[in-house]
Amino acid sequence: MKQIIFLFFILFIAACKQNGTPKNTDPSNLSPTTVNPTNPTGAETAAGQTEVVAIFKDVQVYAGSNRFVFENPNGKQINVDVPHTSTDAPIKMPKNLTQPRKDGPLGPNPQMLGKRFRLIYHNDYKHVAEILPEL
Repeated sequence: MKQIIFLFFILFIAACKQNGTPKNTDPSNLSPTTVNPTNPTGAETAAGQTEVVAIFKDVQVYAGSNRFVFENPNGKQINVDVPHTSTDAPIKMPKNLTQPRKDGPLGPNPQMLGKRFRLIYHNDYKHVAEILPEL
């Protein structure tokens, strides 16, 4: 019996072990996430940055941050969290992505919904440096 349990344990460990790097490391194929994905084309901009073109879908307001929701060309959701106060460098972005509501917190500017924006990421793919309108 001990041999069978040991065999299952070894098979379990072998099944869980990853050999090398994952085959698909393109984060643009991930589910909705706040870890910012790369552009499938990997368009390089300035040194240490990558650009993604995405469609603005929504803004969600929380006590400590705003979440700007975009959709990449693959149809996957990209969440960009912008804290209200931060020790990090601020994200450069248009001020008209949001607008006040009469009955609550900020909401998305209807004129900006569905527009394409360029998200400029640092090459760590976790930090957005800029959100710019697509030219």
